[in-house]
Amino acid sequence: MTFGSLDRFFDATYYQSSYVVNHFFHFIADYFRSDVDDVLFLVLMLVFFVLLMGRKAPRIPAGSRRKLALFDLEVLTLVLAVSVLALPEHIKAQSIVSLRHIVFALLFFFGWVGFEGMPRRVKWSAVAILVGVQLATLGNLWYGFHEEDRELDDFPSVFRHVDGGKRLLKVLYNQESRTTDYGAFWHLHSFYMIERGGITDTQFAEYPHNPVQFRPGMVPPKVPVNFTRSPAWRYYDYVLMRKSSMPNIRSVIDVLDPVGDVADWIVYRVSLGPLPRPGGLDAIPSPRRGEPGSNGAMPRGAADQRDTVPSR
Repeated sequence: MTFGSLDRFFDATYYQSSYVVNHFFHFIADYFRSDVDDVLFLVLMLVFFVLLMGRKAPRIPAGSRRKLALFDLEVLTLVLAVSVLALPEHIKAQSIVSLRHIVFALLFFFGWVGFEGMPRRVKWSAVAILVGVQLATLGNLWYGFHEEDRELDDFPSVFRHVDGGKRLLKVLYNQESRTTDYGAFWHLHSFYMIERGGITDTQFAEYPHNPVQFRPGMVPPKVPVNFTRSPAWRYYDYVLMRKSSMPNIRSVIDVLDPVGDVADWIVYRVSLGPLPRPGGLDAIPSPRRGEPGSNGAMPRGAADQRDTVPSR
């Protein structure tokens, strides 16, 4: 991904209201592939609505002129709920905007209820269920991230036999985790630079999902989805793949030598490459004065950051 500009930055994107309403749980707590968090959230909402049915209206003092102040949580909840639909969900080169308000709207919504005036059997039953939901949520979080850690299974070690200062192409047709319901592998292309002693450009506010960026004139050649049919992939020294979503490489297997193999990951060395940069593309310039490596010595791994392409 290349650097953005002001004229492209504020390009608003809206979701349909029906989509936001039908998928709101995904933006709140749907973190894992299993259905445990769904069940826990459903139990939480059932307890909440039971308490809501027994909720007493606020007592308004006689002659009070600030009646609206007694309904502050209700007003805040409605304002945030409306903002989720009225404001854009995305702007160009930016992360989710209004969908983040759903979490706060839900928290304010939970603030509506209390235990005042509730029958004792309802009060203590609700407290016991809520404590159980909290403990089960903590257990589910531990188990979910433990399974994700097993899925990664020492992923950085796949690069132990990869030389520094080389060009790496990451081919990952399925970037989703088998355990986590969010982009657990969005930043995996940063591991190569870090493992080879390099750094990453993590300007999260500008490009939250693509920490690897390129300056003008330093952009690698584009590789199509069926990368084996294009000579552009031969520009790279290494090719990283995920076994569970590997492309058909039979036509080029004679020039790909496996050098790293860990769990679901495998990295190949291009034995007859890399080829020269395709025509029509600017050559990668030397570092400018004041940048790392401008004194003639490239820091270990700096070329990795310069030449590594984001995930395809």
